[in-house]
Amino acid sequence: MTKYLEIFTHKFENADDMHEHLRRDTLSFTKIEKRLKRAGMISATQYISESLGEYKHVGQLLCENKEAHDACMAIMNSHDWDEKIPKQTSFETLKQYA
Repeated sequence: MTKYLEIFTHKFENADDMHEHLRRDTLSFTKIEKRLKRAGMISATQYISESLGEYKHVGQLLCENKEAHDACMAIMNSHDWDEKIPKQTSFETLKQYA
């Protein structure tokens, strides 16, 4: 069955801003994590990159199927996030084979 992956990328001018964002983002996410799991989230992962003067935070939200993805995105979009941080989002589908 096809899985759905939403990817959020935030870029920062310095490491301090990125780490402060990660702290707030983690606190915000824990408030809705149980709702996301009930809606069909399989996992959520965070990555950071600090190389060549570029500071980036990438979050990934993996969902069971399209319906779960849509439900999770409705939860994510209705939540109060740090709106002043510009972000880029992308969306992928994954097929897993045994």
